[in-house]
Amino acid sequence: MKKENSRIALLLGSPRHKALWVFGLACVIFLFTLFSFTLSHKPSQLSPIWFPSAIMMAAFYRFPGALWPAIALAGIAGIVGATSLYSPTITLLYPLTNVAEALIGALLMRRWLTREDPLQTLHDWTRMAIASALIPPLLGGMLIGGLAPEGTKWQSLLVWVLSEATGALALVPLGLLLNTLFFKRYRRSPGELLPFLLTATVTLILSVLSLLYLPWPFTCIMVLLMWSAVRQPRCEAFLIFLVTIMTVLTLTTQHPQVLHMIENTLNGYALNDLPGLPFLMVLLPTGVMSIAIHAVESERRRIIESETRFRNAMEYSAIGMAVVDTHGQWLQVNKALSTFLGYHQDELYQMTIQQVTWHEDLPEELDKLNQLLNGDIDTYTLEKRYCTRRGDIVWALLVVSLVRNDDGTPLYFIKQIEDIDDLKKSREANKQLMARITLANDALFQEKERLHITLKSIHEAVVSTDNQQNIIFMNPVAEKMSGWTQAQAQGKPLLQVLHITYENDGFVINGLQQEDNHGDNSEQDQVLRNRHGDRFDIHYTMTPLNTQEGVRIGFVLVIQDVTESRKLLRQLSYNATHDALTRLPNRSNFESQLKGLLKLLPGSHQSHALVMLDLDFFKAVNDSAGHAAGDALLYEIAILMRSLLRPSDILARLGGDEFGFILRHCTTEQALHATQRVVDAINHYEFTWAGRAHRVGASAGLTMIHEHNAHLAQALVQADAACYASKHDGRGIVTVYTLNTHSGDQA
Repeated sequence: MKKENSRIALLLGSPRHKALWVFGLACVIFLFTLFSFTLSHKPSQLSPIWFPSAIMMAAFYRFPGALWPAIALAGIAGIVGATSLYSPTITLLYPLTNVAEALIGALLMRRWLTREDPLQTLHDWTRMAIASALIPPLLGGMLIGGLAPEGTKWQSLLVWVLSEATGALALVPLGLLLNTLFFKRYRRSPGELLPFLLTATVTLILSVLSLLYLPWPFTCIMVLLMWSAVRQPRCEAFLIFLVTIMTVLTLTTQHPQVLHMIENTLNGYALNDLPGLPFLMVLLPTGVMSIAIHAVESERRRIIESETRFRNAMEYSAIGMAVVDTHGQWLQVNKALSTFLGYHQDELYQMTIQQVTWHEDLPEELDKLNQLLNGDIDTYTLEKRYCTRRGDIVWALLVVSLVRNDDGTPLYFIKQIEDIDDLKKSREANKQLMARITLANDALFQEKERLHITLKSIHEAVVSTDNQQNIIFMNPVAEKMSGWTQAQAQGKPLLQVLHITYENDGFVINGLQQEDNHGDNSEQDQVLRNRHGDRFDIHYTMTPLNTQEGVRIGFVLVIQDVTESRKLLRQLSYNATHDALTRLPNRSNFESQLKGLLKLLPGSHQSHALVMLDLDFFKAVNDSAGHAAGDALLYEIAILMRSLLRPSDILARLGGDEFGFILRHCTTEQALHATQRVVDAINHYEFTWAGRAHRVGASAGLTMIHEHNAHLAQALVQADAACYASKHDGRGIVTVYTLNTHSGDQA
């Protein structure tokens, strides 16, 4: 529905298009009003079915409120124009009543129905019928009946309500469902039109024959329309309903014997003054049938999609998955489980879980399964062993849940089986390794002093301190990095010798972190500045030094010079967030900055502008001068755009010839002026390559982001839609996307 509203906004963007659309709506209402009048057998009688109110109701529902006065004027003009051909006296009472009914019905439907797909279920259809065919006709009927002469009030009320309700049930569902996708579908696949036309033709012919030659013709017509509802989608079915009803109504007017038959039938029930009643009784069940069939088909598609998703998720899962019945029989297994156990899937279907479970682990699993069946637990996780086809014993992590019927009856188990055989083996190896390490720990402690000499030859800076972090020892690398010799630093506080700051703000670190478990306490952005002014990016580890009894005697600080590696990381980070050609931020960087900006909007009363810009005729430069020329042009355009924007504005290349920028802290007029200046500069920019001048243009779409429009995806869609409108409306322009009216204002 949002896409449809955007299309309508673009279509009705200019006053000329609006005037043509209003005139067309007035003509449609005039023709349908004229048709309704032809059904009246006496000038003083009300029509048995009335369409204008339904047409205006659908228009009020579908179009934005700004167009409602024009819709009302078109409706009044169409009704008055048709009335003037049938009656010398014209009153505005009936047209105004029709407009009021249409407005009330549209407001109720806008409140009760979803805009994306208004008629999905029978509940939606019932709400639509109440909002369009019950409440507005009753209100209008009470007004008209109250003004009718004495003795005819009740009759006027009934005829008015039936004619309005029948027209609403015949036309409003079609008005809600009919959209551009209906026509696009048949334009893309003309072959699909033949079944629809064939169903419509058969329904019309058999309905006419039933009315002329069969007893109880409306029963036959109702059956035929239900047959159409079963064979065709909702929109096509309601279109067949409308055409069939109009054809039958025309036949009753042209053949007096048909009208006489209807009157005789109704006369038996004292309803001979209500000729529109049979048509209402036909439309009610057929409309219900069409929506019911649609709901059933939608549910069927949803179930199929759900089953497909489950089947694909299971089949392509990286871990083993299976469906097992309550007796342990494999019902469904995926490829991962088949590979893990070494059996073909068809072989597993002939086996049970007991046959592939290691006998020592079977009692525990059966106990867990019984707890699941009894409802004591909802799921369980278990490490167990399986026997493969080759006879190997392998470990797996098993997660089991139970699926029950609506009445609580157990249906089957869902099992997830993850291969942890290598993990279990590595755990055993680690245990053995830790035992060996424990035995060797005493020997390593005795070698600790010998390592003191080794520290002098390693490439990291090593500093040893006492408990008060006064320096005791520095190796040559530490002397070089700090600018202090060991003799100079001996006994001095550690942070007096090592001047360590945070790189981003230069904040001096007053204390180095330490942990008892020899943990790594470094920060990636820490910098060591020595007494000579040299600067080193560092990575440090501060480890407490304890005796064998656990008494702390000092600390050992190991500092690594990571200047080159951190420089490489910065370069990699920059390359990951910037476009290699223009050196502008790329799409991910741009969206990240936009997301951060959007988070600050709620409660700030600030507004910014998001602009999407596409180069026009860029492909012509690529095709005629080559990709090297195209790259050079993109680079120059990026420089040009950056020079026209403020330093606080964010400019990015989103890909290809698409750019985006954010104008911070501006109004719509300021943003439009700034964007137009960029577009004009590009439109007049002359690019020279190999002695030949080239020109390109630009189309831009602009949307304002503020605390009421602070969703990332929505803002990007709005800007893209506005940019598309610029290209659609002639290129080289700027289109503003307006949130309230969903329309694009061109500049």
